[in-house]
Amino acid sequence: MRKAPLSRKEWLVLLATLLLFIVVLSATGLYFRNKNAKPTDPIEQLTIVEGVIAPADGGREEPEKPSTTLGSSTFFLKPSATELIAALRESGPLDSELPAEEDPPLQVVWPGYFFSLQEDKTGLGIVHLDVDENGFGTILRCLVSLSDYPELRTLEQGRKIWVAGRVVGIDPAGAGIITIDVQYIRFDDELEQRLVPGDTP
Repeated sequence: MRKAPLSRKEWLVLLATLLLFIVVLSATGLYFRNKNAKPTDPIEQLTIVEGVIAPADGGREEPEKPSTTLGSSTFFLKPSATELIAALRESGPLDSELPAEEDPPLQVVWPGYFFSLQEDKTGLGIVHLDVDENGFGTILRCLVSLSDYPELRTLEQGRKIWVAGRVVGIDPAGAGIITIDVQYIRFDDELEQRLVPGDTP
């Protein structure tokens, strides 16, 4: 016994059901594809400060410093110390000491809150600054000549200062420690308002 052929109405219902199934399947696939896609972070422009950091009014002149690859008067405000540590953690393991031939060197100007000072017999000091006022942030380990900045010996704990220099070492463990070979120090809380950002690359 043969089945009767499908009527035109039955063909239309079958075709509409098939099209509806394809549309639902495509929409479901697009939904889950977009849901699982990783969000892309916007690329942040580097903020560059160009020009010599002049001494505060009535201050003493800074000693001459030799020029480096980027020039001793170009310092980066961004990325901040915390952002740099976070980026390095995401990128994987690294050596704690940067190679001396690193070209160009990363020169930064960052604020920090004075924590401690260690002095050796040669007059070289290691100043520990915390980037967070609460004391739980990234540590800036600053190598500085105390003959250039004798004020550091009497600086009260928790005082905000600005350091500018070349990053020479990074340890991302814990909150992170960044070692800076200091070229300039400013004891001015309002330095950020006086810095004029240069053109971003």
